[in-house]
Amino acid sequence: MGRGCCLAVFPWCGGDGMGSWRKSYAAYKRLVNYRDGAYASGFAKDNLRNLLSAAVVVGGALLLDALVYALTDTVNYVHMVPIVVLILVMGLSSAAIVRFLDRPFSTQALIWIRNIVILGLLAGVDFLMYGELRIAGSLYVYTLILLVLVAVPNFRIHETFLILLWLNASILAFVQLGLVSFPEGQVFINPYRYMVFCSVISLAIAMRRHIDYLLLVRQRTILKTASETDPLTQLLNRRGMEEYLKKRDYRWNVCLALFDIDDFKSYNDTYGHAAGDACLCAAAECFREAAEGCDAVAVRYGGEEFILLFFMANREEALHFTNACLEGMRRRQLRAGYLAHHRYVTLSAGLAVSEQPLRQDVEQCYALVAQADRNLYTAKACGKDQCVG
Repeated sequence: MGRGCCLAVFPWCGGDGMGSWRKSYAAYKRLVNYRDGAYASGFAKDNLRNLLSAAVVVGGALLLDALVYALTDTVNYVHMVPIVVLILVMGLSSAAIVRFLDRPFSTQALIWIRNIVILGLLAGVDFLMYGELRIAGSLYVYTLILLVLVAVPNFRIHETFLILLWLNASILAFVQLGLVSFPEGQVFINPYRYMVFCSVISLAIAMRRHIDYLLLVRQRTILKTASETDPLTQLLNRRGMEEYLKKRDYRWNVCLALFDIDDFKSYNDTYGHAAGDACLCAAAECFREAAEGCDAVAVRYGGEEFILLFFMANREEALHFTNACLEGMRRRQLRAGYLAHHRYVTLSAGLAVSEQPLRQDVEQCYALVAQADRNLYTAKACGKDQCVG
């Protein structure tokens, strides 16, 4: 394959020959990171949702087609009954799974559900292909399934290949076992050549669609990260905190510490905004270290204010990590600005404990922030460089 074919499937590659393929493969491996690891759950859910939606549409079309054939006496009702039952079972099962897709499943559970659904659908497809070949000797269902396969964009490339192999092997097995046969002299093209041709074209289209899907996921991820992350400190921003809470259904009480850098305006006025940015990053590092040491998330709430949201109800433990942040800032010994209250830059904090589990209630979280803010004000009034709560 030359450069033109390479660009058709891998549009970002350049050069010629093996160099193009090496660059293409390296680029594809980078894209795969948006399909595996932290993104595996979303990928499996998208794949399952797309697959089931296609199954419902195709099942409805086949059901309508079978009814038309039966009403015109092309197919008798005896042959139609198992087809109707199969399609109804597929449709109801798909609808039931789609109904429960929004529930919190682990990544492994989603992958298992997805694989079981694929195997079940393939078994149903085999039944339909067998019936079509037995009655009409045509590859109508086979062609329809290939169209569905290339319409579902987020199958892995090797999975698409294995599904194509399954479909072709099933038809060959039906013929070799003498269960079905192609009508002699009634087809305009050799059915085996037709299957090879359709399989190659389907694989090429599926590869390109899968890569386009990964590119779209990458773009979505970049935009989502940019909208939910503070660009200076790389901590979550308010929007990121809200989205984090919506995804995490925590069923116990939480603790929240609201921090403020003491006399930060004086520091900025004395050393300039570049030094102020460095000071913010130093404080963010303290919060990041604390969050890594326990079940907590660090947030830049705005300006020089930060939040540590502890997913624990133990106030003493949360207070320990909050004081560790204060001590971490003292150890950095950043000389404070002109007329600052302390010699070095320090932090003040207000701690609050929720009266009931947050679950996914963003409004309750902001009520907790307001409570922590009142304690922070008290800490400022009592001399700064301390935690109240």
